[in-house]
This record gives sequence, C-alpha cells and structure tokens, in this order.
Amino acid sequence: MAIAVAVTVVIGCMIAVAVHKYWVRKERPSSCIRLLNATWRCVAFWNFSQGHYPGWYGWGAWSIRNGTLQGDAPLYNPDIPYTTIVYFIPVDLGTDFIMETAVLFPQDYGAGAVAHLLARDSSELISECGVELYAPGVGREKGANHILIRFMVKGKDLLLRFIYVGRIRYGAWQYIRFVFFQGKITVFFNSTSIFSSNSSYPVPLKYDGKPEPIHYTEPHLAVFNGSAYFAYVAFYTLE
Repeated sequence: MAIAVAVTVVIGCMIAVAVHKYWVRKERPSSCIRLLNATWRCVAFWNFSQGHYPGWYGWGAWSIRNGTLQGDAPLYNPDIPYTTIVYFIPVDLGTDFIMETAVLFPQDYGAGAVAHLLARDSSELISECGVELYAPGVGREKGANHILIRFMVKGKDLLLRFIYVGRIRYGAWQYIRFVFFQGKITVFFNSTSIFSSNSSYPVPLKYDGKPEPIHYTEPHLAVFNGSAYFAYVAFYTLE
C-alpha cells in the first residue's frame, strides 16, 4: 500500500510539473505553426518572467510578481462608472490573427474576477473581439466557469456567446487561444476547440480616402472585479 501511494504521488507530481511547463511557456514557440489549414508566423511572444512587455500602456494596478503579470482590479461598485483595468500590447495583428495566453485566478481575490484576452483596432473602437473568462465565484446567470466569446463592430455585438468550460480551479493555469481567420472565429480552451463559427463575420472597414480593412493594432489583457495572473502572451499572423 505504501509503495502504491508513493508511486501515485510521484506520478502525480510528474503530471503537475508537465502541465505547469506546458501552460506556462518559458521560451518563444516555434516561428511557424499550422492551424486551420493555414501557416501562421509568431510575430510576438513575451513571458512575464522577463518583466513588463516593452512599450506596454494602459491603466489600473498591474505589477510583475513571482514571474507573472498580476492585474488587481477594484471590486465592482455601481457608484464607480468604470472599474476594468487594461494592459495594451503594441502589436499590429493585421486582419487574420491568433492570440494566446495562460491565466490563473488566485484563491483570495480571484473568486469573482473576469479575465479578458481581446483585440481592438484603436481608440476609435471600430471593432473589438476576443474572449472573457469568468472565475468560479462570479455570481450571475451564464457567468461562473464560462467563456464569453465576443465580436463587435461599431458598437454592435455580432457575436456574443457564453460557453461552459467545466469547473475552473483556483491557482491553476488555464490556456486560451483565440483565432480570427477569414472572418471566422475559433476558440481553444486548454487545447480543446470549444467554439468554431459556422458563418463569417465582416472584416470592418475604415475610410481614409478609400475603404480599407482595419488592422487590429491593440491586443490587450484586462481584468474586472478582482485579480488574475497572466503567464505569457503570444501572437501570430498569417505567413
């Protein structure tokens, strides 16, 4: 019995270490990957153990602690008009792109938090898309343990879909990948594809003498109502 318990503990530790190393990337991923029958090039990768992303900007309480980016948003207060904190990463993603991160909700202050991985064109906010991950303690219908997938154009949500992702454990890394390719959206959660749109969404246009597709130049992380930690970010565009 003692031997069996010891073996179980060793195997469990090996699995835990493997999962930790998998979710929290230490090095830049392969320069190119194949996904959805297309070749993608990694245009930016940053592990927050290196510090803040160079040239980042935004607002709210962001700090580097224990090798992660920690976002501490104030708890929701209806008397405060805007309590979401935002961390912009200056990368031009073009019109087809992949965004990837790993996020963790701490036990103490992450119970009701919402962590965002989003991209927008600019402060003009012609379009914004991405996902929001809801911690287990979020007290709302279709909230806790869900991902919200969103695609907005000119203030109108063309896609707003809640998907249950199973019980999220506090203190565990959750892997998120968001793909926008040829107007279609695919989302992966912990390496499993959880959503793929059947129809295409229009690539928004901007008018500067002539109509041109916008570029998503402001990918960002955000936190609402509590704390969330981020291990790294990776961004891909079409090769």
